[in-house]
Amino acid sequence: MPAVSDCAPTRGAARHLRHPPQPPPELAKLELDSGFVSSLGSPSSPAPLKQKLRYPKEHRSAPAGGAIEDERLSREFAGLNVQREEPLSPEEARTWESRYVAALEEAFRGDEDGDTHLHLAIIYGFCRVSECLVRLAPHPNFLNLRNSYLQTPLHLAALTGQAELCRHLVVAGADTSRRDRHGNTALHIACGSADHACVHALTADVLAEESRRYGSSASAESPPPPPPLNDWNYQGLSCLHLAVMAGDQILVAHLVAHGADVSAAEGKSGRTSLHLAAEAGNAEMLQLLALACCADVNAVTYGGASSYQLALRNAQRDVAELLATLGAKCQEMAESEDSEMSDSDSEMQLLKTEDLFADVRLGGRPLLAAP
Repeated sequence: MPAVSDCAPTRGAARHLRHPPQPPPELAKLELDSGFVSSLGSPSSPAPLKQKLRYPKEHRSAPAGGAIEDERLSREFAGLNVQREEPLSPEEARTWESRYVAALEEAFRGDEDGDTHLHLAIIYGFCRVSECLVRLAPHPNFLNLRNSYLQTPLHLAALTGQAELCRHLVVAGADTSRRDRHGNTALHIACGSADHACVHALTADVLAEESRRYGSSASAESPPPPPPLNDWNYQGLSCLHLAVMAGDQILVAHLVAHGADVSAAEGKSGRTSLHLAAEAGNAEMLQLLALACCADVNAVTYGGASSYQLALRNAQRDVAELLATLGAKCQEMAESEDSEMSDSDSEMQLLKTEDLFADVRLGGRPLLAAP
């Protein structure tokens, strides 16, 4: 059995899959259906998320007649019987073992962009092929292989809004803490796009029934750990910050109920979720955070500004009055402090992630290479 590192993405392998005029035929002929109904809820439309991918739309469309071919193959495979009354001889065992190893090497070897067949199946939307490849993986580490953009299959499933596949990967043991080149976990991506189905798929506890349903050779012996809710991405934002910025109250309540820290500050200027809601002028979100989530209405940023002061600075008098009714101290910002905070904010805007990591290289390649 090869080591996981032997199956890691290598440059130049499976080069014929990179820019096909149509989706790869070996994937297309196995795909039963390009869509699915999630058992975790109706996923949001993946159209805006797919625009973030670097693959043209026509490369993700299934060829005509694919469903008919898939049904025929399904009927033929259903009639197969591979049970043997006699055990394999040593020679036969070696033959099947070598074929199995060769199949693993082909399935999980990356192309010039580091994309394995599993990455490509997710990108093209071939759900059944993706599920088969997940089941084929002999160890969870095979599900965590990253392409040159540091995306795991779980990142791509979240980007394309494939909630059921996200759940399959989680149950099979995929690591929910892996980060892409922007420091985002799959949960960051789902929260940023307010995808309820994917968020539920990533955060729900794994049940014994699910383990049986998704029976995979890669399934971990113990339940996978929950995704990190309070970790920052490289912009200094947690999943809760992204949900607040998206203005989704249901998602915010879900994250807080699962342990997200409502008082956690973002990494650039020290704003809490309440500060972000105040700056956005979202009165409903402010009430949810202050009343239901017990957020501190008098918390201050790194520069010493409270949510009440930020509301006044942004000329949002109604927001400031609401904060006062919620218990905020009615203290206006001194003119000197306002000037200092403006200078600090300006400096922070100039200090972008691209500037911080522009000179960092991994394996001779820029860490933040342009897509």
